[in-house]
Amino acid sequence: MTIHKSHGSQYDEVAVVLAGRASPAQTRELIYTGLTRASEAVRWVGTEEELALALHRGVGRMSALWAMVGEARG
Repeated sequence: MTIHKSHGSQYDEVAVVLAGRASPAQTRELIYTGLTRASEAVRWVGTEEELALALHRGVGRMSALWAMVGEARG
C-alpha cells in the first residue's frame, strides 16, 4: 500500500520505502504521513541521504485561487 492510500489509517508497524533516487514526490509531508501511520514501529528502507533530501523538500503548492478571487471581485 502506498503512503497516499494509507492516509487516515493507523497500523502497528509501517515500512517507509523510498524510490532509491531523487524524486520530487518524496517530501517532508510524505515522510510525516508515513511515520504517523505507525502506532508501534517504523522501519526505514533507504539511505540517510534520501531521508535528508526528502525532509528538506516541501510541497510547493501552486494555486490559482487568489487570481480567481481577484477576478471575481472585479
